Amino acid sequence: MKSFAAAVVAGLSLGTLPPLAVADTAVLSPSALAAWANAKSPDRPRCHSRVRGQDRFRAMCRFGPRSGERLFILADSHGTELSYALRARAKAENLRVTQITGSACPPANGFSPQVRELCAAFNADMLHALLRQRPATVLVALNSELWHKDPARAQYWTGLEETLIALKSAGHRVLLLGLVPTHTPGPLPETLSRLAGEGKDPEAYRYTLDGSIASGVRPALDAIIERTGVEHIPLMPALCGSAEPDTCRAMTDGVVHFFDGHHLSVPMAGKLLDEVILPAIRSGQVTPR
Repeated sequence: MKSFAAAVVAGLSLGTLPPLAVADTAVLSPSALAAWANAKSPDRPRCHSRVRGQDRFRAMCRFGPRSGERLFILADSHGTELSYALRARAKAENLRVTQITGSACPPANGFSPQVRELCAAFNADMLHALLRQRPATVLVALNSELWHKDPARAQYWTGLEETLIALKSAGHRVLLLGLVPTHTPGPLPETLSRLAGEGKDPEAYRYTLDGSIASGVRPALDAIIERTGVEHIPLMPALCGSAEPDTCRAMTDGVVHFFDGHHLSVPMAGKLLDEVILPAIRSGQVTPR
C-alpha cells in the first residue's frame, strides 16, 4: 500500500503511472486510493498562472521539439494536468506545445469570475497574442459546469463564443474539449478511500451528474459548437460510459478520474490523451457532439 502511494507520486515525473493490476487489492486499499489526491501536475507552480496581472505570452511554458507542429492549450485549470501529461508525449507526437492556463479563469472574452477579477485582462492579452500567431491548433478546455453557475454566466457563454470565433477567423484549427463532470460529494480519492475502508468495491461506485448539465450547460455548449463550427471532442463517454444515464464512473482500468472533485488526475489525463484527444488531433476527425 505504501509502495503504491509512492508510485503515484513517482509516476508524476513521467506524466504516467505504472500499469495497474485492477485485481491487486493493494491498488484498491484505502491508503492507495487516498494517494490519488497527489496525482496532480507538479508543474502547477511554474506553468499554471494565478492570474495576478503579471503574465506575459512569451513567458508561457513551452515543451516539445521546436520544429514540431504547434499546439496551444488554452484553458482554465482543467487544462493543467492535460498539459503535463502531454509533456511526456510531445516528442513522439512531434508537437510543440504552449500551455496557457489560468487559475479560475476560463478563456471567455470579457468574463471575470467573482473569484478572479483580472481574468478578463489576462484573456484579452493571451487572445491578442494568439491572433498574431501563424495558424496552428488550439485546444480549448474549461469547466463549463462551474462557470454556468457564476452570476455573470451570460457573459461567460457570450465570451466563449467570441473567443472561438476570433481564433477560427485567425486561421487556427480550434478543438473544444467536451464537458468534464463534477463529483459533487467532494474529493473523489477521499470518497473512494472511505468506500474501500467500509469494505465496498470502489470500482463499482457511480455518482449522479449535476442537474445543471442537462438543463443548461449541455444545451448552451451544443449551441455554441453549432454556431461556431469548432471541432468538438466529447469526454463524457470515456468518463461516464452509458450503462446508467446521468451517472458517471469514478475509475477506469484502475485509474481514478480526479485528484479532487473535478480536476483530472495526471494518469487519467494521459489516458484521455492516448485514447480520445490525440487520435482526434491526428486524424482531423472528431466525434459528433
